[in-house]
Amino acid sequence: MFTLTKDLEVNNKDSWSLRYHKLQGTTGIIRTIMDAISKAHHENLQFHALYYGYMLNQPIRGLQYRLNIFTNKDRHIARSYQKFGAIEKRIIKTSETKPVTIVVPLAGRLNNFKQFMKNLEQNILKKNDPITLLVAYFPEVTPSLEHKKIFHQFNMTYRNHIFIWLDLPGSFARAQALQAAVDFNKDNNLLFFADVDLTFNEVFLQRCRDNTVAKQRVYFPVMFKLFNPKILGFQLKPTEYFRSFDREVGDWALYSFGPVCAYSYDVISIGGFNVKIKEWGYEDIHLFEAFISRNKYDIIRAADPGLIHIYHAHSKCDVIKNNIQRLMCTGAMLNSLASEDSIVKYLLMKKYVNL
Repeated sequence: MFTLTKDLEVNNKDSWSLRYHKLQGTTGIIRTIMDAISKAHHENLQFHALYYGYMLNQPIRGLQYRLNIFTNKDRHIARSYQKFGAIEKRIIKTSETKPVTIVVPLAGRLNNFKQFMKNLEQNILKKNDPITLLVAYFPEVTPSLEHKKIFHQFNMTYRNHIFIWLDLPGSFARAQALQAAVDFNKDNNLLFFADVDLTFNEVFLQRCRDNTVAKQRVYFPVMFKLFNPKILGFQLKPTEYFRSFDREVGDWALYSFGPVCAYSYDVISIGGFNVKIKEWGYEDIHLFEAFISRNKYDIIRAADPGLIHIYHAHSKCDVIKNNIQRLMCTGAMLNSLASEDSIVKYLLMKKYVNL
């Protein structure tokens, strides 16, 4: 059961983007029903309010709605059926191994960059998976001398791969870095928007290729986010990353839309990233909403076991001026600490609480 107001409550477990998408679908059904009511009464009735409604998704019959609607004259209980069509099938040949350009925005964080490059070497470079690594760096935040030394060493060692370094002006801004990568790849290359805290394997990159189709489909994978090892009491080894998906170890970051596989042409066609966003977060949701609003792209949103976010100390949220971004930052920080059971055990161990 739902109402148009309750469906948008802040404590709803769906992300804001998914709730908005659901609302669009429901309002479309209401418009269709209002047309039918007006035709049945031979006058142009106006929608006044939705008292309540039921939505049922039946695997065989399709999507069904039962809505209690108030018009400007009367109340109506209306039913709507969105029937599933016949099963369609087609055989798709194994896709070719297209090069993927991995985009990493960066400013400072030398140790994290070392770990990223080490994981990239073990999981991708040594296996000759065709990639281009593009680092968009902000040297005015932190000098890049040490980072460039490491980058150059990998460039010299793995000559079958392409390494690109872009220096960007000003303070770190993820939207600006990702847009710079899009502008650099105007030949419609397949891009994977990543972060220095992500590690991934060749199976993920193949899903990135398979799930992304130029001018048709984009892939928003859900990463598995590892919890704080200090609270857990142990730290996973890199060889265990793609085998450990226990709720105690981490959780699927359904609230994050940061990792994206898309062709540069498609990002350009929807207006690109909002480079006005300067503080933490929100540029990922803005991009997701932009793809949804065009109504021409299929979006695949699924948990991907080949994509892991390694825990790191979170950005300071209290210094963020924008209220929405500050709340998003705080929520992400709390969600990344540990599971509820682990937090209780940690508090008991530290004798912060007594039972």
